[in-house]
Amino acid sequence: MTCPKSLRLIDERAFYGLHKLETVNGLQDTNVHEICDLAFHECILLNNLSLPPSLLILGDYAFRGCKKLTSLDLATAERITKIGPGCFSGTGLKELELPSGIEGCTWTCPIGLWALKLKDTGWHHPKRELGRKQQQQESKEDGVEQAD
Repeated sequence: MTCPKSLRLIDERAFYGLHKLETVNGLQDTNVHEICDLAFHECILLNNLSLPPSLLILGDYAFRGCKKLTSLDLATAERITKIGPGCFSGTGLKELELPSGIEGCTWTCPIGLWALKLKDTGWHHPKRELGRKQQQQESKEDGVEQAD
């Protein structure tokens, strides 16, 4: 599929369940500011997607179940501020680099995201951060110093 350059929004459930969709060409050349809830949900063959720099919001469960999606570069979407709950759950992603300006990713947000290896861009998932602090505290109590 090829996106028209005039595209501004990928609506809720726009490609929901399109099991044969493998690539979305030209998305990086659009001015899409939001990929809404469930937009690519269960597009099980989707494996190639480049996000536009204009992107601000990734909706709830937007890519849930995209099993073949093994890489996604969010660095191009440097203005992104919100990732909805379950956005990447059930994908093939093993690691994800988040832009440093992300604000709306709360502990309830990216179900399935906190299990990924997040490259250090200055953002830490609160559950992971809590676990890290607890681990450091336990180490101090045991007399073991850890470097941050």
